[in-house]
Parts: sequence; structure tokens; C-alpha cells
Amino acid sequence: MNNRSIGSWFAGILIGVLIFYVFSAYLGLPLPTYRMGVSISSAWLTFIAVVLGPIAAGLVAFFGQILSGVGSHTIWWTWVIADGIYGLLLGLLVHRMAFDSVKLNNRRFWIFNLWQVIANILVWLIIAPLGDMWVYGSFPRLVFMQGAINMSLNIGANATIGVLMIMVYQRISKIE
Repeated sequence: MNNRSIGSWFAGILIGVLIFYVFSAYLGLPLPTYRMGVSISSAWLTFIAVVLGPIAAGLVAFFGQILSGVGSHTIWWTWVIADGIYGLLLGLLVHRMAFDSVKLNNRRFWIFNLWQVIANILVWLIIAPLGDMWVYGSFPRLVFMQGAINMSLNIGANATIGVLMIMVYQRISKIE
């Protein structure tokens, strides 16, 4: 990587974090459960992973979650770390599937969704709830409910909007 491409990569991460924050803080719909909302920030991570790679997706998720926490006056570090891990896992999946160079077809759609479900389960039903219980002493019922809701919303966002973002990127990039 030359200095120009490194600068572009960091600029992409910065813009990605800001858009992640806007999706999380301003374009999300609040849910009646504590500190939860519907957002397309997870689908945005899919796009970031295609364009900038797995490390960038992890950094965008990590810093985007911090910025969202600052905006709501509460940073839940366990969720910041979990979201960073999720961004990295999603990025590794997208990188492995080479969506930046190989066309999304029906088979690759189902493989992507299988693995993004596995990543969501790992992060939002294991890492985040256990972290909340260990670090904050949160009640298991509450944190597993939050994790299950977040997991379900992320799966839906990635399977629909995330895949649409991949398809738009591939069409613009003329990937055959």
C-alpha cells in the first residue's frame, strides 16, 4: 500500500464511522426494550467490508459503536468490543467470498447468509451477553433478550439491505 492508498483507507474508515453513527443514532427506530433500536448499521458494515476489507469493517463497527455510545451518554464497552468483533468477522466472511471481484449468485447468497447468521449468533448470543454479565453484573435474562433481538435484526438487515448494497456495489464496479 502506498501513502495515497493508506490515506484513502483511513478516510474511508472515518467516513464509514460517521455514517455508521448516523444510521445508529438518527436513522434507527427505537424499540420498547431497554437501549435497543432497529438500524441498518449492520448492513452498512457489509458494504464497508466489501469496499475496505475486514480490518476496516471491525474498526468502523468499534469506533461507530463508541460514537453511538457517546451520543447516548452511555458507552457499553462489552457491546463496543462485540460490535468490533462482529465487524471483523463479517469482513473476513465478505473477504473470503471475494464480493469485490466475484459476482453474487444464488449459491453465494445462501452461503453468505449462513455464515453471517453464525457470526451473529457467536457475537450477540455469546460474547455480548456474557461480557455484560461479567463486566457489569447485568441480569442474564435481560442481556440474552437484548442479544437475541440484536442478532435477529442484524440477520434481517444483512440478508436484505446488506445484500442489496453488495449488488449495487458489484453493478457500479461492473463485476461479472
